Amino acid sequence: MNYKIISIVAASLIAGVCFAEESKTPEVSKTPEVSKTPEVSKTPEVSKTPEVSKTPAVSNTIKISETPNTKDFSIRISIGTAPGIDEVEVSGEGTYSVNDDGGSRVEILAVKRWWGENIGGSFGGGVFVGHHALSEDGFTVDLTTYGLMIQGGFIARAGDHFVFEVGPYLGGGIAENETTGYSDGSGTYAFFGVKAGAFILLGDSVELGLELGYEGFEHEQEYDDATVTFSGRGAHVAAVLAVKF
Repeated sequence: MNYKIISIVAASLIAGVCFAEESKTPEVSKTPEVSKTPEVSKTPEVSKTPEVSKTPAVSNTIKISETPNTKDFSIRISIGTAPGIDEVEVSGEGTYSVNDDGGSRVEILAVKRWWGENIGGSFGGGVFVGHHALSEDGFTVDLTTYGLMIQGGFIARAGDHFVFEVGPYLGGGIAENETTGYSDGSGTYAFFGVKAGAFILLGDSVELGLELGYEGFEHEQEYDDATVTFSGRGAHVAAVLAVKF
């Protein structure tokens, strides 16, 4: 009888222990807290790339690099005035002042500009055809001149539409002489001056300009009995059309 009671008690204890051990597993299987991956997967904050991809601000460099698309080589046609003959020097006799009867000149030049920030330089050359005259008590002299010339100087840009130039110029060639009472002849011819110009840009390929300067010239003519030098000094005013490339 005691053996049965002891067996029943032992069986009850064993069953109670097993039941207690099995009932503790719910605390071990608390995987819901382990599976709190939703907080880990907060990738929306990481994927805030729209702020990084603010490339419109970077693309502002296009405007900064938009330097004027200037064409710095041009062909110029210049039509303007030139001084007339105001002095005649005859070898063996002396120098005489005469009435200046005006003059003119047409130039066709190829000109190249070099720019720094808004200042730079220019140089060019080409051909010219001109005229100088005097008239004194029925005595007239007409010089027709032609030859080569060069020019250069400093340039400055004002805004996007205006360019200013200043510098020297010179030329040389031949002058054909028509003198009242004498045979026609020819001789050497040269001129030198300084001028300033203002140009306005009409689009990318055309400029209009106005030049103001001061110059002097000299022409030597051999006659039968003497060598005569014709010279003059005065203002030079010209209108300029430039086609740029």
